[in-house]
Amino acid sequence: MTISNRSSSRAFTLVELLVVIGIIAVLISILLPSLNAARRSASNVRCQSNLKQIGLAIVMYSHSNDGNIPWQVWSDWTTASYPAGSVSTHWYKLITPYLGSGKGKDGRTLDIYNMASSDVAPVIAACPDWDGPARWNTSASSVASKPGYGYNALPKLRSTDSQGLGTAVSGVLWGPFPADNIPAGEVDKTGPIKLTDLRPASARVLVSDSVDYHLHLSFNSTEGRWNWPRNTTVTSLNYRFTSGHPDRHGRPGARFQDATANYVFADTHVESLTPDQARRALLQLPR
Repeated sequence: MTISNRSSSRAFTLVELLVVIGIIAVLISILLPSLNAARRSASNVRCQSNLKQIGLAIVMYSHSNDGNIPWQVWSDWTTASYPAGSVSTHWYKLITPYLGSGKGKDGRTLDIYNMASSDVAPVIAACPDWDGPARWNTSASSVASKPGYGYNALPKLRSTDSQGLGTAVSGVLWGPFPADNIPAGEVDKTGPIKLTDLRPASARVLVSDSVDYHLHLSFNSTEGRWNWPRNTTVTSLNYRFTSGHPDRHGRPGARFQDATANYVFADTHVESLTPDQARRALLQLPR
């Protein structure tokens, strides 16, 4: 008589299954923070690479334009153009030819004064942590003019107080704007600004993470110092500030003062700075 051996198998008991699930949960809790940290680090590196390219493009633009850096906005940042009837453009459109082939998506030569948002160099709006549509409750065309990076509107600002207190500053020049187009109430004005005017180059911020196409501080009379401009009037902007984005790359749940954003300087090096470090850099104060 032949007796066949059959392999026997048994199912997991409930206790064993719960143990396996518990082990998996523990592993996930251990690995997830590391994976999230790696993702944030990769996003930050990509953002810094974008800003490095933007800084180099600004330098190349200056070499082709008598040493002048791009206008922040030409010809006006209001609804009326100056001179009358002129078309407008922004700094990121002016440097787009230096960030690509100089051709639009349809193959035509780029017109920096009549450029579709789809023709703007992709790197201009490529910060992985920029969530424009969520920040701006406005039309898609309006959001397209908020690329996620802002151009320093006060490149010559320098505080004469070691802590940036009081209104005592020098070189409050809005720009580079056309000399006849300055924000209302500002007596200081500038026309073109040469790259060589921004000295030392290693300490002059050109472009950074920002909720709008500009970057600037404003004087806060309550605090008695220059600081990030708080959003008290722009209801379409879902953010606490109207310029800059000093906590863009902060760890979820981190304190505001411990968050960071990225900045490219006039010598094209890029730094990741906390809100206060960036404030001091924009005021030309020691960090």
